[in-house]
Amino acid sequence: STEILGSDSIGNTVSIHRGDRNYHYQTRVFKVVTDHINGRVQASLGDNLSGNSINRQLSQVQSNISDLDNNKMTFYDSTEIGKYQSDIIRGAKGGSIMMMNPSDLGKGESREPFQMVWMNGPSIEESDHFLVANSEGIGFIDGNFNLDNFKTAWTIDGIFNADFINAGTLQGVKIRSVHKDFIIELDQGKIRFIKRNGSSENEMFAFAPTYTDGQLQGINAIQNQGYSFALSSKGNNGALLNVLEIPKDSTAENRKLNLYGEVKVDGNFYVNGVKIDTNGGGNSGGGDNGWNGKYPPEITSDRDKRYWQIWAMAIGAGFSKQAAAALLGNAQGESDANPTADEGGGRPGFGYGVWQWTDSSGASSGRVYMINLMTRAGVTDNPDTITAQFKLLMWHAQNGQWIAKSSYPYSWTQFMTLTNINTATQAFVANFERPLNGHPERSTWAQEWYNKFVNLKIPSGGGGYIAPISSPITVTSEMGWRTSPITGAQEFHNAMDLVNGNPTTPILASNDGQVVQAGSNYYDWYGNYTVIKHADGLYTGYA
Repeated sequence: STEILGSDSIGNTVSIHRGDRNYHYQTRVFKVVTDHINGRVQASLGDNLSGNSINRQLSQVQSNISDLDNNKMTFYDSTEIGKYQSDIIRGAKGGSIMMMNPSDLGKGESREPFQMVWMNGPSIEESDHFLVANSEGIGFIDGNFNLDNFKTAWTIDGIFNADFINAGTLQGVKIRSVHKDFIIELDQGKIRFIKRNGSSENEMFAFAPTYTDGQLQGINAIQNQGYSFALSSKGNNGALLNVLEIPKDSTAENRKLNLYGEVKVDGNFYVNGVKIDTNGGGNSGGGDNGWNGKYPPEITSDRDKRYWQIWAMAIGAGFSKQAAAALLGNAQGESDANPTADEGGGRPGFGYGVWQWTDSSGASSGRVYMINLMTRAGVTDNPDTITAQFKLLMWHAQNGQWIAKSSYPYSWTQFMTLTNINTATQAFVANFERPLNGHPERSTWAQEWYNKFVNLKIPSGGGGYIAPISSPITVTSEMGWRTSPITGAQEFHNAMDLVNGNPTTPILASNDGQVVQAGSNYYDWYGNYTVIKHADGLYTGYA
């Protein structure tokens, strides 16, 4: 106790310092006695145990120890609590993440986790999509966790399964084959197929964007020298059979393309500048504007053969099938496609031939008038044939005979491409024939001929023909209408001009046959001239 403190309050803390004994501690004021008579205040310091005897304190301590002993967990209790805590930590009692152990799957009693599972529901039973990471790698389960197979997306040794790439952007990617000597590279829009040789990489083939003046034009397939490129069909035995091939020895200077099997072309097809038409041959070798002198087996009568020749020549000259039918409908109305049909029996002012050429002045017969036109056109064939008269038709329509009477078609070229039979037939009537009265019946006839011929296969040309000079052949002038290199006027060029760079090249017969004409200066510009008749009835001429 002390009087030093004065009237301090009960409960305050004071510090006691005994430097001689090195005591430094804090204690509390638990009692204050005030003597009002003498004016003295005495404070008592320290822990007050006077309220409880020592025996009572000991009894309370023993009671607490006894209670603790009675309430403590057994070893089993603590183990079970440990298990429950483990389940909570692992997510086994619910949650979207779970660390699984063998006991969870009935594969053993061990409770050591061996895989981590992420799921799309609060529990295994309530989920149907799972991401699993275990000693195999990272994978997925879709559906029932216990029944559906685990599909590895990324193995523990780093192999990635590309089946799990759904969408995204790949930039500057290299894909290497298992044996590491083949690479596919994707970079800046270019796909390169590369062969690796040691540290070097050789591009074999590529698909690359093409640009013109900085503008993207399309995709270019690039085959590099020394490597082939092919499109193939797989046989029953697994063998690959090429359909199209760019061989290894193809170069920019010596381009090569090999085709195998049946090749079909729907449209115009050219070889070295020579048009191979729908009749199976070019505009040479004895043909006339595409007709090869052959008929389908369905065409048997002389009348049908006349119409077929007009049809085949028109198709070969570039007519649409509808425009070709228009020629047939009008030929039927004029002459029944008879090249010697004479309207007036040789009298002046009457028509002659397939399309009835007529001297409107009345001075000449139709045949004389037609022959005079052929002379001007340079047509040298027998005038009384469909061949000669078709050539005259092609010249005459473009040189004064076709006069547009309606707004469309404006020209003969437009007429040739019409795809409506009635329009084409009546355009020919109005703009070429120009009769006093209309002829609607000719549209009906044109439709009938179209129906009869449209699905017939045009036979191929006479077999066995070869080019008369060796390759490489350049066609310097096609057969057909052209501007004369001599006079500058429009003329029908009745041949094809071929060169191969060798001024002394041997000239070969295109096929076996009989020489029926040989001489020099047949025409001034022909020089030496030879004609051969072949077994199929065709002729070839060499000038």
